[in-house]
Amino acid sequence: MKLFKFNITTRLVIMVGLFFMVLMGSTLLHMSQLTELENQLSTSQSRDFQTIQDISELAKRQQVMGVYYPNLLEEVELDTPNYNRLLGWQNKLLKHQTRFDEHLKAMKTHVTDWINYSQNVPHMTKLSNRLAWMTTEHNQMSGLLEEVFTQVQNRNLAGAKKLLSVILKKDALMRSQLRILSKDFIDQTSAIAAQTKSKIKMMKSLNNILSIVSLFMAVLLAVTILRTILKQIRHSQRMAKAIEAGEDIASIQGWNPDDELGKLMVSMQSMVYTIKNKEKEIRKINTEYEKKVINATQDLKSKNLELGKDNNKLQYMNQMKSEFLGMAAHDLCNPVSILNAYSDMLLTGCVGELSEEQKKILNNMKHNFTHMMDMIGNLMDMAMIEAGKLELQQDKVDDIKELVEECCDAQSINAKNKNIQIQIHATENLNPTFIDKSRIRQVVNNLLSNAIKYSHKDTLININLANQNDSVRIDVQDHGQGIPKDEQGKLFQSYSKTSVRPTAGEKSTGLGLSIVKKIVEAHGRDITVTSEEGQGSTFSFEVPTV
Repeated sequence: MKLFKFNITTRLVIMVGLFFMVLMGSTLLHMSQLTELENQLSTSQSRDFQTIQDISELAKRQQVMGVYYPNLLEEVELDTPNYNRLLGWQNKLLKHQTRFDEHLKAMKTHVTDWINYSQNVPHMTKLSNRLAWMTTEHNQMSGLLEEVFTQVQNRNLAGAKKLLSVILKKDALMRSQLRILSKDFIDQTSAIAAQTKSKIKMMKSLNNILSIVSLFMAVLLAVTILRTILKQIRHSQRMAKAIEAGEDIASIQGWNPDDELGKLMVSMQSMVYTIKNKEKEIRKINTEYEKKVINATQDLKSKNLELGKDNNKLQYMNQMKSEFLGMAAHDLCNPVSILNAYSDMLLTGCVGELSEEQKKILNNMKHNFTHMMDMIGNLMDMAMIEAGKLELQQDKVDDIKELVEECCDAQSINAKNKNIQIQIHATENLNPTFIDKSRIRQVVNNLLSNAIKYSHKDTLININLANQNDSVRIDVQDHGQGIPKDEQGKLFQSYSKTSVRPTAGEKSTGLGLSIVKKIVEAHGRDITVTSEEGQGSTFSFEVPTV
């Protein structure tokens, strides 16, 4: 009953649409039936043609045998028949009878298939009955013919002649039935084909009429729907303009507030009112936020100015610190060197024999003087680097392995004290390098010194050298304590130290790796570290080739 709640136009559209759907369904059904009839006609014509060929072949064989039967009778009627010729006629007749049997069986098969394909074929049923009769007659004629040749072999020509007379009558009857069968079958199949074609023609005409009516209904439906849509669009435009102008859509004529469009427009008007209210709230909030952003921006600018001033102060203080460290390290270098030389002189005994206690004290002093010299050297290098005054004196070095061996010799005493072996593994034909020899020696010495400091006694340190693209790669691998993952990021920072401590109480300034990184980077390359706790560490860096 909901159909009658729609307006007249909507009801008309629905009814036209339903009628159009019924017409389309009927058209499709007729098209399907038409296709089926055409397929049946094609199949029927093909089978009828095959059956006519079978009938023609049977008539042909029967006609040939009908010629042989009189010849055989004439030979039998002679007083002295030629038995060899009789045997020749026998072979020919047997051959044609065999072919007749084959075509008869083939035709029965075709007719049986055709009857199984479609039960509504009375002419095929009649044909099947005639074939059954012909099969019986043919079998009788075959039996009689065999009896004729038996009589001939027994020299009973009278009996053979009598049997041949019967065969001739049956042959005439068989040929007559074949002619009647052929004519009746052709007439019946032609009539059925004409009837089917007429039915197909009538269904095509009906299908064309239904197609034209369906097309007309489709056009009518399309026009009706289009008019309805255009009408609704015009109402929608008027109501949209009223909503945009802030007017009440109830004052607009020609629309129903209870249909779908009316409900949609009422919802739209409510939504527009809500949006306008929200828009006012958003504007108010935006105004407040704009004021806050302006105030925050002004505060940020003042903070940036203060930070700029503080940064300038820090840069100035850092510069002063670097200059102070450089001057302090430079001023300390000579006195410490003199004290170190005096300790060496006293240890030689040039001022008199020393007691064991005195030698121990002097050795400790010399050890501390050496550590102080290292610290002073690192401070001077760091001051130079931070001041941007690190300059390289690069030259061609044909054998980088020789430089590494010199560093190993320099660190051999420290390694021997902890019974640590140092092994160098280098590939053949290392490329010549282009480096600052003293600075790269400083890098290798620092890495090798650290490897000895942080390795346990009785362990092994491997130094590997290999060509890599336009560089020579150097790896310093120890089997010491390893470095925690969370501390590896600060290894190359100035004045930073990790939780790992030297295994024999050696001292460290915290500047060595930072200086090493700066030297390697000054050569246009980088240094990396891979380490696992308890497994040791590997520091790898590259130097440029010529």
